[in-house]
Amino acid sequence: MRNLKDIIADLEAVQLNTDELSLAFQKIRKYLVEIFDHPEAEIKQTTLTKGSSLFRARPLSKDRLFSNPSELSVPPKDKTDFGRLNLARKPVYYCSESVTTSILEMKPKVGDGLTLLESKLISDINVSVLGNCERYVHASEISDDLRVLYNYITPLINQLVNTNEKHKYLKTAQFGDFVLSDYNYKGILYPSFYTRTNSDNLALRANEVEHVIKFERVRHFEIIEKTNEFNLKIKCIAKSDKLNSDGKFHWEKVINCGHHEINFEKQIYTLKDF
Repeated sequence: MRNLKDIIADLEAVQLNTDELSLAFQKIRKYLVEIFDHPEAEIKQTTLTKGSSLFRARPLSKDRLFSNPSELSVPPKDKTDFGRLNLARKPVYYCSESVTTSILEMKPKVGDGLTLLESKLISDINVSVLGNCERYVHASEISDDLRVLYNYITPLINQLVNTNEKHKYLKTAQFGDFVLSDYNYKGILYPSFYTRTNSDNLALRANEVEHVIKFERVRHFEIIEKTNEFNLKIKCIAKSDKLNSDGKFHWEKVINCGHHEINFEKQIYTLKDF
């Protein structure tokens, strides 16, 4: 069996040229099989407990409102491109553990509208931990070889790419697809670039979403000030804490909202006070 460091070096050397993605795909898959079969590369796991909140943000004009939770759920296959942990046409449900992380991950601009959905886990779920999620896996629990893998994959997951460069996610997308397709995990926990390991993101299997989470509340915001990528102010426009009998949001206008400060050093774990 090859040394894990050598396998990762070969994986790192794979070029993601748009004209040769098929060949790159095959090479990456080959090295991933080696990595996941390696005794020193056992991916860590953890349990997210029933009642935990998960947050999902979606952009929408400040003058409009989503009608129901399905509009904020898993995108259709034909509109799914490469993502951090998903392949094209294979959607997952991306969400975060905190309000802060969800908003900052969207990279909003001043004047943008943003809708944030809070859902609750209705049961414990077993998830894999991919990357340096220090809140769940302490450094002392990681072997030297697994640390090499996590130190390699974390910046790849956290890389910022332009819309026309989604192919740069091919390596991490295959990591995600490999874990969710071949292992009995309901999701993948991975670190957030924007909150500097203070909070993590979650990619849930698309076919698990309706079975493991339920609607809690939703808010629609406007971004009113932005100091930098890690600090901004938002203003509430509308809120819904329940669904109507037809399953649609029961929206109410928010009157006299001053602003809420969002920054990576302060994690917010509920929308209840917004």
